[in-house]
Order: sequence, then structure tokens, then C-alpha cells
Amino acid sequence: MGNLFSSDPPRARRIKINVYRLNTDSRLVQTAEAMFGAKMYHSGVEIDGVEYAFGAGGGLGPRRATGVWAQPPRKPMVVGAKFAKTIVMGLSAPFSLEEFVREVSAAPEWQRSEYDMLTRNCHHFTAAVCARLGVG
Repeated sequence: MGNLFSSDPPRARRIKINVYRLNTDSRLVQTAEAMFGAKMYHSGVEIDGVEYAFGAGGGLGPRRATGVWAQPPRKPMVVGAKFAKTIVMGLSAPFSLEEFVREVSAAPEWQRSEYDMLTRNCHHFTAAVCARLGVG
């Protein structure tokens, strides 16, 4: 299989955050919301029509240990999540999408084994990616 990003020069890209409300019918979500007193959400970062997210599930590439995955925007792979809204973050600093995806999916902090519902979750990933790309 060839390189899908073979002509990927660094350039500014429009960055969006997609936010999802987690399934309120789930006992786990109901229990977590009761314990923490807050609604439960999932988020991902949309770049060039692809959404990247982090969790304890599957990941990108041959090294499936990564917790980073790609999905169509606004079609969450998180079971029971329903799209809530998109937040446009703005234009990034110039970067190569190929390099970004390779680096972030290999980063030690974004491996499945590092996922923690409270201290290293999808929202931490979204915030870190946006900060790294200079959009918030």
C-alpha cells in the first residue's frame, strides 16, 4: 500500500473539535454522572475532514497499542455517543498531517495503556492537540 500522504507539505489547516454526549441510558454513564455531578462527554479533533480521538479502544497503524484512532467526523466510534456540537478552533500553524499522525499516535502518553477516565482521557488529548497546533 502506498503512502496516502505522499504530497503532504506543511500548511495551515482548519481545526475543529467535535463534542459528543455519552449515552444517558447506560448504567455506567448514569453512575459516573451521579458520582461526579456532571454530564459525560467525548471529544475528538477534526483535521482535513478526518477526526482523531483518544481512548482505551483500538488505534491507528500496525502498532495497535496506540489509543489514537481516526474516524469520519461526527460519526463517533464510542458506543452510544451522540453528536452534540462542533467548535471551530481556527487555523493551525503550518504542519504536515502525515508527521502529526505518526508522532501523536506513537507518543507514550497517548497509548491505550495510559488511558485514565479522570486524568488522561479524550478531552486531555483534544486539548493537547489543539495546544500543539496553536489553536487554543
